[in-house]
Amino acid sequence: MSGQFFSIWPVDQNQNKVNQRIPLLGQHQIENVTVVMSIVEQLCQQGWDIPQSALNTGLTRVEWPARCEIFQSTPPILIDSSHNQASASQLNKVLEDLFPHQRRVLIFGAMMIRILKVCLMNSFQIVVTQF
Repeated sequence: MSGQFFSIWPVDQNQNKVNQRIPLLGQHQIENVTVVMSIVEQLCQQGWDIPQSALNTGLTRVEWPARCEIFQSTPPILIDSSHNQASASQLNKVLEDLFPHQRRVLIFGAMMIRILKVCLMNSFQIVVTQF
């Protein structure tokens, strides 16, 4: 649960398949990485000197604290800073992938209670707190 591996098959038949590991969780993070890789490719075509090794190092070392971050493995505790419906939806997908058929408890903190209505996800026992 400390990241994921994926492979990308370039459209250009002269390029090899890329196998990559990222320390972030979620299919949405793989999609984000493919965007980054495409941007770097375009920059290189425009004359920028970005070594493949630099891209690989950056992708394997990327950190996003409190975004689908495994805080503890036994029992599993995941911290996430979802702040809108889109990020909450991605969190829900990650939880379904990592912990299918398991009871989940959501401890939710927000500065404004209206955010709860936006970010509320299915299949959770809800604990609400404020700060």
